[in-house]
Amino acid sequence: DLPPAKIADRLAEINLYSEELYGVKVLHLGQVSLYNLSTSKLDAKPGVIRSLVSLTLEMPERFEKLALWLEHVPNLEDLKIAFHIFDSRWYRRMQDDFKISAIRLEKLQSFAAVRCSGLQWDSEQVTLAAKASAFILRFTTCPALTHLSVRLMGDDVTQFLREFVKRISLPLRELDLHIISRPSNDTAGQTKLLDEIIGTLALLPSLTTLRLSSKSIDSVERLLQELRSIRYLPSLEQVEFHFACAQVSHFVDFASSRWHAQKRRLKKVILVQCSTRRYGSRIPRFNPSDGVSSTPNAWANMSDLIKVGLKFEVL
Repeated sequence: DLPPAKIADRLAEINLYSEELYGVKVLHLGQVSLYNLSTSKLDAKPGVIRSLVSLTLEMPERFEKLALWLEHVPNLEDLKIAFHIFDSRWYRRMQDDFKISAIRLEKLQSFAAVRCSGLQWDSEQVTLAAKASAFILRFTTCPALTHLSVRLMGDDVTQFLREFVKRISLPLRELDLHIISRPSNDTAGQTKLLDEIIGTLALLPSLTTLRLSSKSIDSVERLLQELRSIRYLPSLEQVEFHFACAQVSHFVDFASSRWHAQKRRLKKVILVQCSTRRYGSRIPRFNPSDGVSSTPNAWANMSDLIKVGLKFEVL
């Protein structure tokens, strides 16, 4: 288990020899400018690292380097990727110059696009996480995946998300989806984005936890109206939304419909910094520790659900 490199070492170039990693189960490769993965000092060809089950890569935004890793860790179960802007010394003209073959990760159970250690979720890290997420959705098949945490641009949702989920054989149980930008083509793009999100959720009957964050969805009402029916996400227990363009009534109707479903599974609803307009005021907060008697008037219709066990919070 290698500790993350210090930020001061970002420009370091290192050599990794897969023969020295045999037996290693957990590897965290911190920020470096470039690394070379070889079998040994005498053999430049990378070797398979069968022991590795957990891998965290904080690496340059280099698709061919990422593909190289993923092609040589057949027993990987947990993967976290953080891109950083690569050193100009190793600049490549275009990512598309490199032909990436389809990669199959038979045993991968969890993937998360994360930020580099020591850095904040600023616009650069969010954009780089979206690129790492798009790589996984576009080029990999993960039939055993149960947990997925991604940040995606609107157009990447429409192109890659549903097809990636179709390639999962075992039931996905947890989805954390952040949509960081609006789709192209304006109205038509919005319609396609909603269609793809709803179509993807229709493929997830075993999902128990959903976190959906986006201020790029205009028709939140349509999405929540569809999700009122348990034909979508019938196993859903916990949901967290972060939306703009949403009204209190949309959330109330969603929670009430799911709670009163014949086969109730919903246990917890959290709303995070939701607002009525893209740059409008936030919806009224609600802290469960204040007690039902202190419920704001806007959430009065939630009181009965809270009294009978629904965990509800507005941050």
